[in-house]
Amino acid sequence: VSTIHRYKGREAPVVYMPGLAHGLFPSVRGDLLEERRLFYVGVTRAMDELWISYPEFGSDDTSNSPSFFLTEVSLSPKESSDYEVGRKIQPVKVGTQMGLMI
Repeated sequence: VSTIHRYKGREAPVVYMPGLAHGLFPSVRGDLLEERRLFYVGVTRAMDELWISYPEFGSDDTSNSPSFFLTEVSLSPKESSDYEVGRKIQPVKVGTQMGLMI
């Protein structure tokens, strides 16, 4: 387990990126360009599988929306009803569909 900051220049077979909700990543207080670079680093570190998630509800029970970084790279989260318990998900090779986001 590591952070995006520490993973620059390294790769992993499986990468999990939790918390990709608007207001969390990118942070409302953060530097947008730096957070976009960190998102790019996180997404491109995955050799085989990339798992992205965001909390459906915030701490004050308001609904969260996915990070707009996901929209910029045409990734859309699946609804929880799209998954069946015990169903094996076919992994998609990652790394080739990403372009440099500036």
